[in-house]
Amino acid sequence: MSVTKEYAKELSLEVWEYLRDHPKIDDKTDLPDEIFKKVADMDCHCPLCKYFNNICKDCILESCHNGSDYNGWYSANDEKIRALYAAKIVEKIKLW
Repeated sequence: MSVTKEYAKELSLEVWEYLRDHPKIDDKTDLPDEIFKKVADMDCHCPLCKYFNNICKDCILESCHNGSDYNGWYSANDEKIRALYAAKIVEKIKLW
């Protein structure tokens, strides 16, 4: 199944706006079922990974590795920090 840019953007915003607004969640597998089932079969549960065929240099987030906003969200032990990184990701997706 291929993913269009519009769908990748729409679904990514749905995921990351939820994570921004619910910073207690520290893993995408803990998203509500109605959201998680949309990304469950995607690599890293990510529509952007699906759209960009896992080629990080092409992705708007640039990388999910050390130093990235995603890694900041993923490794944060504090809800405020997690919300901050999720908000940064939402803004990058909106600008895309």
